[in-house]
Amino acid sequence: EGFNQKNTEKILREDLGIDTEKYGISYMVAFGYRVNEPRPKTRRPLDEIVSYK
Repeated sequence: EGFNQKNTEKILREDLGIDTEKYGISYMVAFGYRVNEPRPKTRRPLDEIVSYK
């Protein structure tokens, strides 16, 4: 799952006074529990996507 980089940088700039031209986001780590349940994985069987010639 990703994050909205522009919104996050806006918060860093406006609320925390961080110069986002000089400093960027290296890592985004989430702690705690998800608000919503994750969607089930949709994986196709290997023989549908791989062929041997």
